[in-house]
Amino acid sequence: MYIWKKEKQIWMFEGLDGAGKGTAIKNLLANLPYWLPLDNVLHRREPGGGKLGEMCRMALIQNARRGAYIGRLEEYLYFWTGRFDLWRDICDWFSLEGNESGNVFLDRSFASTYAYQIFARNAPSYLRETFREMVL
Repeated sequence: MYIWKKEKQIWMFEGLDGAGKGTAIKNLLANLPYWLPLDNVLHRREPGGGKLGEMCRMALIQNARRGAYIGRLEEYLYFWTGRFDLWRDICDWFSLEGNESGNVFLDRSFASTYAYQIFARNAPSYLRETFREMVL
C-alpha cells in the first residue's frame, strides 16, 4: 500500500515539445484524488506559469510571429524573469494555510532551460557560468 508523504513536494516533468509532459500530468492529476485531495495541488508550466511569466511568454511569441529579432540574451532574461515570478507564486502558494504539505506539478523546469537556452541557442559562456552558479 502506498502512503502519500505529508510534506511539500515539487514534481517536475521534463521533455521535448510533444513528448507528452502535459498529457502525463493531466492523467496523473485525474487519478490523484485517490491519494491526495486536489485542493492541495498546484499545476504550472514553464516558461510562464505566473502572471508576469505569462506576459513575458506572450511577448516572445508575438515578437516571433511578427518576425522581430529577439537576441539570445533578451530571450534568456525573459525566461528567467518568468521563472522567478513562477517560483515566487509557488512559495506564496506553499505559505497559504492548508498548503504546507502541498504538491506542485511543473511542466518543465531548469533542465529544459539548460538544454534549450544554454546549448541549443548556444548561449555565451558568461550565461552558462551564471546559470551553473544559480542552479548549483
